[in-house]
Amino acid sequence: TAYEIMPSLVGSEMCIRDRLNSISGEIKDIECIKPTVLFAQEGNWEIVIGNSNIKLEKGDTFSVPLSSKIDISCNNSENSILNFVSQI
Repeated sequence: TAYEIMPSLVGSEMCIRDRLNSISGEIKDIECIKPTVLFAQEGNWEIVIGNSNIKLEKGDTFSVPLSSKIDISCNNSENSILNFVSQI
């Protein structure tokens, strides 16, 4: 996993950025305790929060509700990239 510190889009706060890079797979029970935005840079992704399924396609963004546990999955024929931007 690659991390980089970058300026936030709001004010002078900093964000930590994490990137998932995969063709297919699933990650369960990711806990988002700080404001987090997901950005689908490449491919199609499915985000599950409770009983809600959110589909992200290339270029889509999604703001994760605070203190949520999410499951993320993708099943693509080509490499896919999902970026996380969270307040620190």
